[in-house]
Amino acid sequence: MCSSELAYAISKIIATISQAAGHGFTSENGLRDTLGQLAPVAQDTAHPLLMLVGLVLSMLAGDDEGAERARAAAEEHPDPWIRGATLMFRGYLALSNGDIDSAAAAFGDGYARFQELGERWGLAICLSGQAEVAMARGAPADAVRLLEQAREIAEGGLAGNWGEMLRIPLGRARAQTGDIDGARADIERGVRSARRVGEQDDQATGYVQLSEI
Repeated sequence: MCSSELAYAISKIIATISQAAGHGFTSENGLRDTLGQLAPVAQDTAHPLLMLVGLVLSMLAGDDEGAERARAAAEEHPDPWIRGATLMFRGYLALSNGDIDSAAAAFGDGYARFQELGERWGLAICLSGQAEVAMARGAPADAVRLLEQAREIAEGGLAGNWGEMLRIPLGRARAQTGDIDGARADIERGVRSARRVGEQDDQATGYVQLSEI
């Protein structure tokens, strides 16, 4: 890959992340389109930011086997951020396959790795994954605590829109603890944020959660 192609690919990903981090919003379709354009460029590079393009594309397409191959290939990467990300993705792949214990271990290891690096995005993602594990184990109070931590990280200058929409799963967990009024307030606030930024999937999820409480 020539230097101009590498610079373009990195700039495109950074621009996409910046949009999602409070200067706008990038939907799942937008992310898929962006990564799809960059996939040919990312095939022949070991750059940390581009190593995971194929993995994320496979996950968005529901190709768990392809995602696991890409994840395993990056597991021994010399960059510690990539190694942390492979643990995080291992957790979500395990959740997708119903392996709750493996997911818990992977998210715990990923959180520890990102904590060593001081990397807030990875911390928030792992906390969200741990909350999913807690819900699967019938421990909604733990899920509330974990999602509150993730939301605080996201809203603390990382990605305000994402932090607001984390209130939707937070409300779902809160409802399971019996706090219906608090749950409704969280979900309604998350739905308003999703509507404002045009994130229809999260908006629909929020309405479903509201209908159930």
